Amino acid sequence: MPLILLLFIPAITMSIWSEERRQGTDELLLTLPATDAEIVWGKYLAAAVIFTFSLLFAQISTFTVLTLLSLGDLDVGLIFTTYIGYWLMGLAMLALGMVASFLTNNMTVSFVLGMLLNSLLVAIAWMDHAISAPAIANTAMQWSLWSQFDDFGRGVLSLASILYFVSILFIGIYISVILIGRRHWSGRGRDQTQNELTTLTIGVSLGLLVLGLICFLGTTLTSHPRFLLALQWSGGALLILSLLTINASAIINAMQGGMLGHFMLRVECLVIAALGLCFFLSRHEVVRQDMTQGSVSSLSPDTIKLLRELDPKRPVTIDAFISADMPKDFIRTRYNLVSSLKELASYSGGKIKVKMHDNLEMFSEEAALAETRFGIKKQTVQLQNREKMSQEELILGAAFTCGLEKVVVPFFGHGLPVEYELIRSIATVSKGERKKLGVVTTDAQMYGGFSMQGMQPRQIPKQAIIDELEKQYRVEQVDPTSPIEVGKYDALLIVQPSSLGPQELANVVEAVRQGQPAAIFEDPMPSIFAGGSLVGTSMDKPPQGGFMGMGGGPPPPKGDIRALWEVLGIKLIGDAGPAGPVPGNIVWQAYNPYPRFTRTGLGPELVFIREEARGEGDDHVFNKDSKMVSGMEELLLLIPGGIEEAIGAKTKFTPLVKTASKATGTIDSQKLRGLQGNRRLLEKEYETTQSNKAYTLAAEIIGPEITTPEVKPTSAKKDDKSDDKKGDDKSAEEKKRHIHVVYVADVDMLDGFFLQNRNMPNALFNFRFDNVVFALNAIDAAASDERFLRIRIRKPKHSTLRMIEEKVSRTRDEETNALKKYQEQFDKSVAELEAEKEKEIASFKKEIDELRKQQSEGKLDAATVAEFREKERQLQVKEAIINQRIEVRKKQLEQELERAGDKLRRNGDRDIESTQNSIKIAATVLPLIFPLLIGLSVYAQRRVREREGVSKSRLRY
Repeated sequence: MPLILLLFIPAITMSIWSEERRQGTDELLLTLPATDAEIVWGKYLAAAVIFTFSLLFAQISTFTVLTLLSLGDLDVGLIFTTYIGYWLMGLAMLALGMVASFLTNNMTVSFVLGMLLNSLLVAIAWMDHAISAPAIANTAMQWSLWSQFDDFGRGVLSLASILYFVSILFIGIYISVILIGRRHWSGRGRDQTQNELTTLTIGVSLGLLVLGLICFLGTTLTSHPRFLLALQWSGGALLILSLLTINASAIINAMQGGMLGHFMLRVECLVIAALGLCFFLSRHEVVRQDMTQGSVSSLSPDTIKLLRELDPKRPVTIDAFISADMPKDFIRTRYNLVSSLKELASYSGGKIKVKMHDNLEMFSEEAALAETRFGIKKQTVQLQNREKMSQEELILGAAFTCGLEKVVVPFFGHGLPVEYELIRSIATVSKGERKKLGVVTTDAQMYGGFSMQGMQPRQIPKQAIIDELEKQYRVEQVDPTSPIEVGKYDALLIVQPSSLGPQELANVVEAVRQGQPAAIFEDPMPSIFAGGSLVGTSMDKPPQGGFMGMGGGPPPPKGDIRALWEVLGIKLIGDAGPAGPVPGNIVWQAYNPYPRFTRTGLGPELVFIREEARGEGDDHVFNKDSKMVSGMEELLLLIPGGIEEAIGAKTKFTPLVKTASKATGTIDSQKLRGLQGNRRLLEKEYETTQSNKAYTLAAEIIGPEITTPEVKPTSAKKDDKSDDKKGDDKSAEEKKRHIHVVYVADVDMLDGFFLQNRNMPNALFNFRFDNVVFALNAIDAAASDERFLRIRIRKPKHSTLRMIEEKVSRTRDEETNALKKYQEQFDKSVAELEAEKEKEIASFKKEIDELRKQQSEGKLDAATVAEFREKERQLQVKEAIINQRIEVRKKQLEQELERAGDKLRRNGDRDIESTQNSIKIAATVLPLIFPLLIGLSVYAQRRVREREGVSKSRLRY
């Protein structure tokens, strides 16, 4: 828009006063009973009305097109503030363009001067290309039209940005009033000579200014270090000399009684005052309001509270590195990152300094600096577009430094909200001290290890969730073979405690009993976590020792997990009590919000938690009263268990996540494992076990207060006289604790798949899982750290082109339904082939079965036995031939199914592309209709007026 206005605004202002002077009508205008200021304001308002109506035409057209594309779900606040910014920018540029018109009586010269005056405010946006000093360049770039408009473009009304444009407006108006009123004090003689000398000096100063700008522009044309340094020093010296010359001339002229120098100093003081006020407001926002409907350009109250708690003596510097070419799937993340950084800098009051290294090229010096200094490397992301996979590289990371402390976020993916990543890193690096998290060593092998599951040696990598936790906590491994010191850790992370041995589990249970906060993840049937090597709650461990897991001793013993449940006052679904075996029931729910996901063959054992899944009268699936989960959209639990409050429990049981109460049930994990290869039998089992109950999958458990001894830290100094006077020689004191545990009946949600899935978008399914957010919130809640609970859950809502999205969704659903039909036909054909096979060999089987019966009764002689063997051989040959024929036919059917799927996808992509092209054409043509109608109406009215009073003989048809 600044570049467009750079041509449009001078076209409006070039004739405001220059044409009056050229035609001599300025003398008549000045004889009117109006002051100079009133004449200037009248001229300005006339130009402002022309610009305003032009902008309104554009806004109406844009609003109409976007309303159609968004199906009415348009962010009106964002559109409104954007056009307010355009309007204020145009008004400011009009004032400078009017100054140019007052300087000459030639419209062409006025147009060129108007462009030059406004181009100074536009060109400084590229100051970083002309000056190698980043600090100076960034400071200068903040005063460009682009930078000051940025708040409006993000939907934020900022008093500092409004004042910037209003200041330019009033300065331009004031200079215009001075220029129109110079006839009063620009006389003959000595005053004229002084003014001419001052004007000449101004010309020389402007020449020096232009030469300085040319030197800076020349720095972009050379890479030689010496030439670059010489041009920069020369440009800086010329700019300083220009400023000194023009100020000295103004001061001398004013001291000699000249009015020109006097007014020049006035204007300079006015500019300095406006700059100072704008700078102050930019650091201390008095009025700053996010007008967007989805709050996409504002910070949450919890983030603002954390910013206010920062120590001003420990400022934080953020170096953000953002590549120039950004894949479309990451544009929203880039927007959120840039917007959040700017809001953090605005609200921090100088406590946070942001250095934005955006538009980076992959092999630039800044990209090399990001890698060598902070370890922020280019990331290769795999994207999917129209069923095609592609790889692209990008840089999207940030480094946070405060003194000697440093935290680096190497890549901002979709996994966690950008605002949370930023404020978490800021809070961590500014305070220096972190809470301590203990990760109990279990068979889950959170830090990686070695597995012999399936008789195959396999290396298990370190879990990605640990890397995420290390950004916030001091994470340490905890050996459960010895007693765990209560209070040493702010919280424990215990994954699959049922895999611990008797002594190890007893130590963990005792720590929890004594009030050690913990986040416990226990799964009756782990599926993907740790590569599937983790055994479930009721399963035995694999045999130990021996080569490849064979020939060793019996499985290592497991501790009694019921001891932990008893302390927590809970029990698992289907637990019959200590007399029975440890239950291994899993919870299922027949709800899948992703129709295309059913093609993978997965069923109700994948439990999708969404509010829309609950039926009438159901409670919320996410506890609305808990900061931990309130506001979450979706969780996916892979074959989870269920828990409930035990009878007579002394603890407080608060459900966090529950299933819906329709189409749900439980099934034994052993039975599920046995039926997973036969989907039809498994579906029948689901019908049999359906109970239509709401099952609790995660809960917060708080017990009564427990008094435990806490050892005082010994001090190096022994001169504490106050303690001596009191006679307190005790080395321990009593501290009240209570059981505080967050229990989750699924460990698969901690798997790196979910973090990777959220970081890398999936165009095919568009998953919205909050598994990572939930896991981190559960651990934070256990550690009594509520700073980030709501920030993680917060998701700014962006307005999107819903018309295209719904078209894509409908097309994909049609593809899915058509593929289902093809799949049904395929299954039917395969069943027919199997029936045909049984029919063909039925007579053979019947005859052979009869011979087998006679053989078992001893009624066959040698010749008949030989005939029996021959018939068996013939049956095997015939079965082999039929099986081969069936396999060939199956492959043909599979190829037909694949071709049908490809054809459906091609047709769907073609249909979507056709719709997009139609919308592009409509979006291009529609804005032209309204001004064309107005133009035709005006043209028709003029033609009618031209023909009025003209005789018919003179009219030409």
